[in-house]
Amino acid sequence: MSAPAPPDYSRFDTPVWPKAHTLALRAEYPYATAHDLARESSTLRDQHSPLRASRDNTGRLAGTQGRPDYAHPEDTHQRTSDHGRAAAAAADADDHQQEVGNHVVDILAQRYARDERVSNGNPWSAEERSRVGKLVSAVAHDTADREDAIKQLLDDPKVVLSIREIKELVRDYKLQYPLLHGTARYVLPCTEDEIKNQNWAGKEAPREKAEVNENADANEKAGATGKANGKEVSHAPGDKDKSNKQENGQDAAELSDAEHAFYAKFIQEVDLFRSLQNNPGIPPHRRAGLGGSDVFKCAFTRRRIGDPVERGTVEAARRQSQEEMEIQIDDQFTPDNWIPRSSRLHRLSGKHPLNAEPDFAQLYDAGLITPTKLHYVRNHGAVPRLAWESHTLEIFSDPPGMLDPAELFMDQIVNDYPSIEIPVTIACDGIRRQEVNLVKRSAAFGWSAGGVSTCLWTGVLVRDILLSRNLTAQPPGQRWYLHFEGADEPSEGKYATSIPFAHAIDPNNDVMLAFGINGAPLSPDHGYPLRVIIPTYVGGRQIKWLKKMWISTKENTSHYHIYDNRVLPPFVTDGHSMLAKAFRHHPDTMCMEQNLNSVICRPGHNELIALDGETDGRRGLDRLVKVGGYAYHGAGHGVQRVELSLDGGKTWKYCWRRLPDNPLRHGNKFWTWCFWECEVTLRELVNSHEMIVRAWDVFKNTQPEHITWNLTGMLNNAWYRVRPELETGADGKAYARFKHPVGPGATSDGWMKPSEVEQIKEEASKPDIDDEKQFTLEEIEKHNKEDDAWLIIHNKVYDVTSVLEWHPGGKAAIMNYAGRATVDTTNDYVAIHDGYANEQRDKLLIGRVSDKGIKALKDDEERAARAREKMMEERADFAMNPFRFIPATLIKKKEISKDTRVYTFQLPPNADGSPGKLGLPIGKHVQVAFHAKNGVVLRPYTPIRPILPEEDDGTFDILVKAYFPGASAFKPGGTLSNYLDVMGEGEDIDIKGPTGEITYLGNGDFTVNDDKFHFDKLNLVAGGTGLTPHLQLIKKILCTPGDNTQISLIDSNHSFGDILMYEELVQFAKDNRNQLKLWFALSSKPDDREWSYSVGHLDQKMMEDHFYLPEGDKVGTFLCGPPGLIAHGAVPGLKEMGFEDGKTMFGF
Repeated sequence: MSAPAPPDYSRFDTPVWPKAHTLALRAEYPYATAHDLARESSTLRDQHSPLRASRDNTGRLAGTQGRPDYAHPEDTHQRTSDHGRAAAAAADADDHQQEVGNHVVDILAQRYARDERVSNGNPWSAEERSRVGKLVSAVAHDTADREDAIKQLLDDPKVVLSIREIKELVRDYKLQYPLLHGTARYVLPCTEDEIKNQNWAGKEAPREKAEVNENADANEKAGATGKANGKEVSHAPGDKDKSNKQENGQDAAELSDAEHAFYAKFIQEVDLFRSLQNNPGIPPHRRAGLGGSDVFKCAFTRRRIGDPVERGTVEAARRQSQEEMEIQIDDQFTPDNWIPRSSRLHRLSGKHPLNAEPDFAQLYDAGLITPTKLHYVRNHGAVPRLAWESHTLEIFSDPPGMLDPAELFMDQIVNDYPSIEIPVTIACDGIRRQEVNLVKRSAAFGWSAGGVSTCLWTGVLVRDILLSRNLTAQPPGQRWYLHFEGADEPSEGKYATSIPFAHAIDPNNDVMLAFGINGAPLSPDHGYPLRVIIPTYVGGRQIKWLKKMWISTKENTSHYHIYDNRVLPPFVTDGHSMLAKAFRHHPDTMCMEQNLNSVICRPGHNELIALDGETDGRRGLDRLVKVGGYAYHGAGHGVQRVELSLDGGKTWKYCWRRLPDNPLRHGNKFWTWCFWECEVTLRELVNSHEMIVRAWDVFKNTQPEHITWNLTGMLNNAWYRVRPELETGADGKAYARFKHPVGPGATSDGWMKPSEVEQIKEEASKPDIDDEKQFTLEEIEKHNKEDDAWLIIHNKVYDVTSVLEWHPGGKAAIMNYAGRATVDTTNDYVAIHDGYANEQRDKLLIGRVSDKGIKALKDDEERAARAREKMMEERADFAMNPFRFIPATLIKKKEISKDTRVYTFQLPPNADGSPGKLGLPIGKHVQVAFHAKNGVVLRPYTPIRPILPEEDDGTFDILVKAYFPGASAFKPGGTLSNYLDVMGEGEDIDIKGPTGEITYLGNGDFTVNDDKFHFDKLNLVAGGTGLTPHLQLIKKILCTPGDNTQISLIDSNHSFGDILMYEELVQFAKDNRNQLKLWFALSSKPDDREWSYSVGHLDQKMMEDHFYLPEGDKVGTFLCGPPGLIAHGAVPGLKEMGFEDGKTMFGF
């Protein structure tokens, strides 16, 4: 008897989901697209009226979430007049951008015509000017083609685009409506390298380019530090033959007859579940239409504050408690470099993309409504940079005709539909996965118990929007789905999903499009400007950065809908098998509603409680300890009971529950968690083996006792257990230390340990490295380019170059660590990779780190940890920190000369409103940064104020020489100096610090790289803006009573006009003749004044005439200036004079 024919396994194949998903029928829709709106400004003005009053005349403005204290000063709360004013404002803004665009085109045309070597006296033709004008207009008007237009301009040999033009074209919306944009930073939609590497006509050969670079942007860098840094960028050819085994999976030809029979029945089951039809519950002939939408009105009760100063104080306090102001150093070279994030979030999967959770004890202590900055973050790729003013939501159906399509601006969504604000708990379906991973490794990175949060979400009901689009009645017996798609671009295409349409249209389910969180616009990590909120659904279904919403008769087929947010049966152990592939296509494996879960948060992980002491009249072990945590459920069901056991589950104690204000919706829906607590004696705790918590739901079901392993590690809700350990503290007293199964951030110091079986398997899989080649750290560090990338993982060396093109996390995830001698690579790799990834990794093994290198890695990790802890303690009272960026606001710009400015920036205030202090040690620098597409662009500058403690008033001044476009053969000019020059008052840059190896302690004492030096006399070599660290040092010495250190300064410049702070220096020398010697050197003698100083380049003779000569270790020389001046003019002569590098000669 012949075997039955195998089933159709193509049923399990995933259709290709394009990165920019647009249905083929989309072009036939009879309404304007974003591209059409960008080309027709009148259409834009008709459809988009920013900041107009709401139609119910409540005075609520777009994006203000009903807060009257946020009202626009021109708003009259009258719809007609306000609509006209808003339309006029939009028209004015459009006209302004057109003027800016025309001005930029003029500049670009003139720049081309002035260079006769390139233009040959022939300016742009009318056709060329028109072509460039269209591209410039696309950049200026924030169209969908903006980045492509910038790329075309940068690639055009007849165009030299500098950072000045790009910044002028790309509006900073935050300046006009700061409350809509929170603390997110302004970002240039291109990279610094793209500007530098333009291939303009007549551009010098690479060697010549390097030389002219020294005179422009490299000069800009070295002017502040005396060092030049270059970066080589290349592109790897990649692995064109890569395949995605997760989707292609096991070949059907490998299956046995019995397995074929199993899958035939499996497919029959899938078809059965998919063919289930809706039961309307009443005969079809009696079915009524859908009718109109319900009207929801939200009563906002926030306090009205009339005084602008008081209003500003209240807003500052709100931001202090809810939002984060600082850019973390981990993000500085990632696409998310513009997003402020809390340092209290523990990163779970490396630096980028961000997946992070708070300490669950801090989460509990923060209260029933989670502060925005403590809300957990789950991102699959870079956060898209979107603007409230230009973002749109596309609404359509597939097939067409189910509703009227539309494209809505944010102001339309906020103004045209009633808003609600409700507390909703969102939990990642991977919460507590690290516990699962310690039983057996799953296919994903670990979470502890911090992947859940509850916030106040403000938005409009999806139901209201759908009904307003002439939604047709759903035919009886037909299943519809509502699809959502985000604007982000993760590695496997657009992040999209679908939910049953019936769930979204049900008025009792509160499915909403949210634009506010905790009384403010959404933050970037949480979906700004628009996201989906589906109460009690898992977080993976609640799409952030919402771009498209459509109705279909079919379920979503995107990668993330099929391969993410599913629970497979425990017997599916290989994620690349046919079995796994089949179950990922079964509707019953989808995670939709949350499951019942409860967690102990207090006592926290590693929290110590002294056995001796007195509390509330109780002493020692008789003292009461409050045990507390959270519990939640899905489907709107409440948690009906929480119990705590101290004897392994034999007996249980009743726990008291707390709920947020007004938690009930529609009479029986609970969208939020509850907090619970139970008081027990310390004696009971220390005598117990472990504390256990469990919750009960409305069906009188409770949580499982033990973990049920599954391949994705999702929806773990086993009993949560905390174990006490007795120990003696450093003070000799006895303490109880409480250990959770895993620590915050899924650390490995909990009581749970990897199973012995899994450890044996892992060790057995490691290749023998006894005979492998060994590499030094110095050799490994050379391999940090896209065409030559090595990684160190577990002290082994891997050549990962071939992986870059197809790596699921993108190139950046690897290049962040390529060539780096750091244990961070191992920690971050282990957090997110499974066994299959390890198999692929082992194919790339080329050797191991040398024994000396391994020791250096360990020593460096310990040294860095100690240094960071020490620095954090020292900087506790200051605004600036070397490990994160803080914003600084430009408040004043003073022109010193035609190309030199003094910029005054204001620091953020302290929590109590007092001015934040810079606290910059003498000799140190401030890293000044702005944000580009691929990371921060930063340069070190030495402020010229404050120098003395009494000058530290919450502001600081930096002196900057601008290298303008076209001023040298390097046509784009200096990057940061031009950026600063086109900044307007009120704009922000970011700073961090202090940085640098040199610190002046006073009275001739220095530390250089932690080594101590003392000099009675100082020689200072300066050039250009390299004067600033010397100026800081001079002022500190001369203004400090009792500091008798002698100083001699030689300041070299090209022309008299290039000398910075000339009058101030001369006055310093006059007032301190016995302590400061001053000398200048110019390349050419000035024509308009007498000149008694040197003419010519700095050389040994000049230094011998004007510097202090070596006297053992009593004379020190410090240098700061352009690389050519330092390397060729100063250092050779100083060495001939007897100064030694690192002993008596140092560079800032």
